[in-house]
Amino acid sequence: MRRAVAFAAVVALTCPAPEVSAQTLGVPATTPTAPSPLADASKSTGKATGDDQTTRGSSTVGSTFKLLPPVNEFNFWAGSSVATLTASDNEYIRGSMTIVGIQWTHDLFEWRGARFSWVTEGVPLMLVSSSAPPLRIPAALRDPRTADPARLALYLEHDSYGFGISPLSAQSEIPLSRRWSTIVQVTSGVAWFSNVVPYGRATQANFTVNPSLALQWRAGSGTRLSFGYTLHHLSNASFGGSNPGMNSHMFLMRVTR
Repeated sequence: MRRAVAFAAVVALTCPAPEVSAQTLGVPATTPTAPSPLADASKSTGKATGDDQTTRGSSTVGSTFKLLPPVNEFNFWAGSSVATLTASDNEYIRGSMTIVGIQWTHDLFEWRGARFSWVTEGVPLMLVSSSAPPLRIPAALRDPRTADPARLALYLEHDSYGFGISPLSAQSEIPLSRRWSTIVQVTSGVAWFSNVVPYGRATQANFTVNPSLALQWRAGSGTRLSFGYTLHHLSNASFGGSNPGMNSHMFLMRVTR
């Protein structure tokens, strides 16, 4: 008996166990499936698409701001007032303002399609006619017996000519179509006149600020024409005996080369 048990053990150790097939157990056979190239391509494409979206998004954001090459242009403009008022109390001034200016623009950057430029302006000619509102003439000067003719002349309508410079200025050009664009510009500087402007105890030297809005048309050969509105403000910043200031509502025309 012991010999039979020992023999069975030796046989079990030396002979491999028979394979049990899936059919023997009644289970359907399954074949290992290789990874699908389409699935891998889909995963790969999905990842690439995500990366592309991220890249395109950052590119779009980055493309809203772009430094521009240093392109310089020259503007020649002229404007004439349709109404003049005091800057301090918005009172009507019997007078006028005519300006001829030359501008040099230097491109800086582009943001959301709009082009921004630094502007330096020289104003070789400013013609001003101005007077004081009747109630602003001192009572002593309204009385012929006590009036000083030289002082009274400063309150009555008088002409002046002047010139100026506006080094701290900026411009934005917003395209509307291939040929049309909107020009938004602000110039600021100083001006000197041959007489007191606008009247009385004001000064001959004044500070100027000139915001404007114009519609620009691109003609052939690089020439552009602009027509628009500008509000020309001048005042002495209270450096004089009085500071009524003067606001001139003007129409302008500009040629750019």
